[in-house]
Amino acid sequence: MRVLLTGSTGQLGLALRRSVPKNIDLICPTRQELDLSKPEFFEEFIDYCRPDWILNAGAYTSVDLAENNSDECFSINAQALQTFSKLLYGSDAKILQISTDYVFDGTKGSPYITSDLTNPKNQYGYSKAIAEETVLSLPGSKVLRTSWVYGREGSNFCLKILELHRSKFEDNSPLNVVVDQVGSPTSTNTLSNICWLMLLNECPDILHWTDAGCASWYDFAIAIGEIALELGLLEGKASVVPVKSSDFPSIAKRPSFSSLDCFLTYKSFNLTPSHWKYELYQVLNAVKEGRLCSL
Repeated sequence: MRVLLTGSTGQLGLALRRSVPKNIDLICPTRQELDLSKPEFFEEFIDYCRPDWILNAGAYTSVDLAENNSDECFSINAQALQTFSKLLYGSDAKILQISTDYVFDGTKGSPYITSDLTNPKNQYGYSKAIAEETVLSLPGSKVLRTSWVYGREGSNFCLKILELHRSKFEDNSPLNVVVDQVGSPTSTNTLSNICWLMLLNECPDILHWTDAGCASWYDFAIAIGEIALELGLLEGKASVVPVKSSDFPSIAKRPSFSSLDCFLTYKSFNLTPSHWKYELYQVLNAVKEGRLCSL
């Protein structure tokens, strides 16, 4: 099976490259070779590599910037998928689209199942919802929704908070983190595994994946500090202070409770999920090992 991976240098892309099964011929273009904002070059690249699947891990993910840069956001997140779908239509090739909990508005009050109607609150979520519709119109294609993704590299909440723990501890200043947004942190380690399972097995067209359990951003920040201190990544952790979203304003509106129900995924692949704190330990331990190797 030949798989074309977009976003191959991002945090999920790197995890996918580390975990690629032996029977997958993985094509990993750089952004210069396949720029999702330049669909006029897609046809030539697809004709050249002739993939069985496009695994779309590339995206415009700056949620706040997307509010004022919606054209760029929609170009990368939605229009690129429209072009891919047109180019693949009539062939046997398919798309696995990585999507987000932000396609939901967060008002349900319980975890979202795959059949719940989307109702995004911001431009980023809207662009991803359109991409879902486009991909699902291509026979055999699939959507994987996830949330609060982080890994050992890249730009993510975990690594940013790790550095803030260090700097705030040194300055003896508080670390303010939002407490009234709740979701499920998801390691790129487990997320990449689900991507490969979806490509290699029959399964429903839409699945959800997060690590087990829910947390607020405040809870997540507390756990990052505690585990990093235990692993010796920090000499001390900052004092984390819970704040309301209204006290920490952002341009884009975000869902207050966007947990995803993953039972269908567990059932499809006979999986027992691990808790997000366990996976956080694995990621931070990998960060530690990476820093030791660089010394």
